[in-house]
Amino acid sequence: MTVLDRVLLVLIFLALFVKGVLMLAVGLVGWDPRPWLADAGQAMLGPYRAETAVIGLAELAIAWYVLAWSARRRHMSRALIRETELGTIRISLKAVENLVQRAARQVQGVRDVKVDLRADKQGVSIHLAVTVLPDSAIPAISDELQHRVERYIAETVGVTVSRVAVTFRAVAEVGKARVE
Repeated sequence: MTVLDRVLLVLIFLALFVKGVLMLAVGLVGWDPRPWLADAGQAMLGPYRAETAVIGLAELAIAWYVLAWSARRRHMSRALIRETELGTIRISLKAVENLVQRAARQVQGVRDVKVDLRADKQGVSIHLAVTVLPDSAIPAISDELQHRVERYIAETVGVTVSRVAVTFRAVAEVGKARVE
């Protein structure tokens, strides 16, 4: 997340928070915003106080969600971290993704694979979206994919693979042979 993204998220949070508090004040307490908002606050007065309070609560909830989401995004790791006796080792998730693709493409019958990785406390969780060749035994391919990827990442990267999920998204079409 870039600095601009963070600044925009803070501004969105502040705008929603301030507006939500003001709308709650109008709806619940009956505060009159006309001295500050000129004619813009007139619609929030009178018979619409309950609706204004509900909208204010919704905006406060959205503001807190934006704040929590931005904090969660900031703490998500883009690398696997291993502590050794000599120091810290960081392995980017992109590097691990490339290794997973390499291992998966070595399985007979796999034509294409897309990888989604998630680092968690147990290790790394891997999701494979696979395109297979026609007449491939899907159960055998899925078993081999799971075992090969788990073993290869454990040996190569040195992290625990907590899960390898496989989704078969397509069966590749066989191109027709051209007669010349």
